[in-house]
Amino acid sequence: MSDNELVVQSTPEKLLELAISKDIDIEKLERLMAMVKQHNEAEASKSFKMAMVGFQAKKPILPTTSVVSFNSTSYKFAPLSKIQQAVDPILSEFGLSYNWKQEQTEGKVKIICIVSHIDGHSEETSLEAPNDTSGGKNAIHSIGSSVSYLKRYTMTAALGLSSDDDTDGKTKDDPLEMDKKTLEPGCSIWDVKVADLKNGNITLDKLKSEFRISAKNVSIITKVSLVYNILIITLCLVLFSLILQSFHPFHRTFH
Repeated sequence: MSDNELVVQSTPEKLLELAISKDIDIEKLERLMAMVKQHNEAEASKSFKMAMVGFQAKKPILPTTSVVSFNSTSYKFAPLSKIQQAVDPILSEFGLSYNWKQEQTEGKVKIICIVSHIDGHSEETSLEAPNDTSGGKNAIHSIGSSVSYLKRYTMTAALGLSSDDDTDGKTKDDPLEMDKKTLEPGCSIWDVKVADLKNGNITLDKLKSEFRISAKNVSIITKVSLVYNILIITLCLVLFSLILQSFHPFHRTFH
């Protein structure tokens, strides 16, 4: 039996038995143990990837059931509890699980989401953010808010999840993109921003860079702005025509 065949068929216990029964020297035993370890790690990695492929085929679209709206801020998001409720049964079906590690430095918190497979392979996704001191939070609440925020985003990034709030065609599992405020009819700043666009105070590209705007709402904004511009141009033409007509009597007099 070759070393490679021996590696595929062996466990550390079997190798130890073989070393005792066949009087294998320590150097060769260590080499075989290293090969077994590499083989097992490669197999575990393959099993992890196959499980992730299975999960991706059945993963849910996350419902954005929670809304934040205060002052000029308005956006939707999928809370962590709903994400877990949606993905846990599917992950379990493919032998996958997850947990988080937390690291803190002065004024910042780092969350590491670890997705593991039952065969032993795991992969990590991490994000770091300052403590969330918005809304008059105390020190403990500011840490807790950032931890909850980072847990959601590391999990969605690690598992390749997306929400049903398809805003502007960009990558929905990008945390930076997901963190943008949503601009849509009915929110507190919709009329203000549409007026800014009509008055030329802001461009559509600038709006899209600052807010999450669905393709449907981009179309609405574009049409509103276009109609407004056509109306302005029409009024200008009418005014210009009236001015020209007012000069006609003088024209006839001098003629």
